Amino acid sequence: MTRLNMQSNHPDISSDTHDGRPPIVSVIIPTYNRLALLREAVDSVRAQTFADWELIIADDGSTDETRPYLERLALEDVRIRPLFLNHAGSMTVMRTEAIRVMRGEWIALLDSDDLWAPRKLEVQLGQLGAHPECGWSYTGYHHIDRAGMPVTGRGAALQEPVSGWIAEQLVMFAVAAAPPTLMMRRSLFEEAGGFDQSLHVRSDYDLMLRLAVKSEACGVTADLMLAREHDGRTSDAFPVIGHVTENESMFQKARANAPNARIRRLCAEQSAAQRLHLAALHGQEGRHSAALRSIMIAIWRAPHQRGIWRGALRQVAREIGLRA
Repeated sequence: MTRLNMQSNHPDISSDTHDGRPPIVSVIIPTYNRLALLREAVDSVRAQTFADWELIIADDGSTDETRPYLERLALEDVRIRPLFLNHAGSMTVMRTEAIRVMRGEWIALLDSDDLWAPRKLEVQLGQLGAHPECGWSYTGYHHIDRAGMPVTGRGAALQEPVSGWIAEQLVMFAVAAAPPTLMMRRSLFEEAGGFDQSLHVRSDYDLMLRLAVKSEACGVTADLMLAREHDGRTSDAFPVIGHVTENESMFQKARANAPNARIRRLCAEQSAAQRLHLAALHGQEGRHSAALRSIMIAIWRAPHQRGIWRGALRQVAREIGLRA
């Protein structure tokens, strides 16, 4: 990838802000053409009760007024480091490039349309300090709309964070682990292999699956992040078939890295379920050969799972009906 102006506007920020020490936490925000929401996200970082952080904002070649705003911010607060990139259209690339130049011991992710509660870093670091066996953490959260008002009915559907070895819960989507709540030790991030740059929208969950195999998690039950629902969400612009394809790839990788036979089986079943979803999408678009091939792969991956067989038979019947 061609990079543009990869150095910070303030290359000596650590000595200016932390008396020669690196910051404790490096906050990573990727952004593209959403200045109004970005301002609020940045304000929520600057309002943190824990202040020993740097904020690296990776701008994916925005064409609005994001760059002048970031340049002004860097002059106002030397903890803030803009990173101006050529447009790649990938959250994974933006996060990876920001982490490449970070200085902190801990990585905290935030999206440019979401917000943190003021004590987010303080509470999360406190919990991690009390549980040194945990190399990463995630928190509770709730949903807000574009105007910042709570979205009714969404909170009750979210599972409460749990601690410990949670790879199985992640595979089964039995915990609500949102990337903008995530904090991880940099050494653990590197040990887990970082972000998979072949994935554009599921690289964060893919990473969490690998973190969960390497280390226990510290689940903080307090709602410390506000996830904003709006029409301009990056993941919503990605085609459905892309989401499903990346899910399948994610579970195949998790299967190869699974720590025990049970999790391997669950990953295989999840991968097979994604293949059935792909079959349905192919069938809707008239790609019947591709649909039948996906059905066969699903059965091959989870031949002893009755639910996969039932889904496969339904999809075969649907394909016969479509062809008739």
